[in-house]
Amino acid sequence: MFEKVEMNQINKGLGTGSGYLEKLDVLRGIAILSVVAYHFHGEWFYERINKYDGWWLNTNGYTFAEVFRTFFPTSFGWAGVELFFVISGFVIHYGYLQSGKERPNWIQFFNKRFWRIYPPYLFSMIFFALLMEKGTLTTKDFWSHVFMVHNFSTETFFGINASYWSLGVEMQFYLLYPLALYIRSRVGIKGLLAIGFVIHLGFGAIGLLMDWHSLPYDKNALKVWILWLMGCAAAEFYLDGKRIFPNSPITFWTIFLLFFPLKAIWFSPYITDLYISAVSAFGIELYLNSEKKSLGFVERKLSEIGICSYSMYLLHYLALITLTGRFQAFGLAKEYPWLRLIDGVILFGAVFLLSRAYYDYVEIRSIEWGKAFYEKVLKKLMGRREYAVR
Repeated sequence: MFEKVEMNQINKGLGTGSGYLEKLDVLRGIAILSVVAYHFHGEWFYERINKYDGWWLNTNGYTFAEVFRTFFPTSFGWAGVELFFVISGFVIHYGYLQSGKERPNWIQFFNKRFWRIYPPYLFSMIFFALLMEKGTLTTKDFWSHVFMVHNFSTETFFGINASYWSLGVEMQFYLLYPLALYIRSRVGIKGLLAIGFVIHLGFGAIGLLMDWHSLPYDKNALKVWILWLMGCAAAEFYLDGKRIFPNSPITFWTIFLLFFPLKAIWFSPYITDLYISAVSAFGIELYLNSEKKSLGFVERKLSEIGICSYSMYLLHYLALITLTGRFQAFGLAKEYPWLRLIDGVILFGAVFLLSRAYYDYVEIRSIEWGKAFYEKVLKKLMGRREYAVR
């Protein structure tokens, strides 16, 4: 087995020494709980109300309970994916800034990213593909997932596993990082953030004018790049002892009180990513700069969930669908819907245990394989002499 220090370095996943921020695992825990709650909400309750009449959400013909559930916190759990994007940008740029290097070793960078993301994804993808009903998996669907370009087509966007769409975007963010650093070297981090803002608005304006509405368009990596870049900016501001957003009650209430009302406005889909990037970055800044240094009981539990959040993200959706079709609390959930909350707690426990095992036996092994591959192959080929797991 690994030495304790080495295992901790791998488990934490960000790096070694003072460069690691344990609070980020807490934030990952919050993000994955949001996503799981959202899918649980959709699987057992209903589809959200998404019809607008003019500027406002059209609730005609819906019961009070249906409207209430549309605005219930779990129905906003999709924001957990956007939070993951912001955290990812923070982690990657924070690691680069902490390294003190003028320019990254790109061979090392992409080697780490590949082994950290791709093998766990590929193993789970193939497993779920094998579980699909015969004749439902197309060649296009399978190979687009293998090459992680499934988010380019409406046909494959939610194929095999509906959660996988964001992983294609994530890998494309990594490919854009050299461009991000180049732009930053010319115009600074504020200029980079402004460019991401303009790109996002540009895609939104074109989509609105041309009536282009599709998930591959609305969620393409360049359009939602602002989320990742907001994380990069938050990391740079944090290391400089600054904040993107002023820490004041006015900022807090302005940002967070808009969360639910925005759903009722027709224009919401066009500003959602900008808004969530701001909420996420402000929340990260608020939490990381809090005076409390040690984690409380709840934070430690969230951190434990956050450590295996990637495995949980890979596995939870189809696991929930499979298990919910075979399990109902006491057989009374249809008559008493609140019993589904009991189902949710039990099922989440099962998904967590499955994810933790996948983390221990697949994620950790993949990171170690990547380290060995760099040491034994790439470093010899490239003449490199250092490696640090991030």
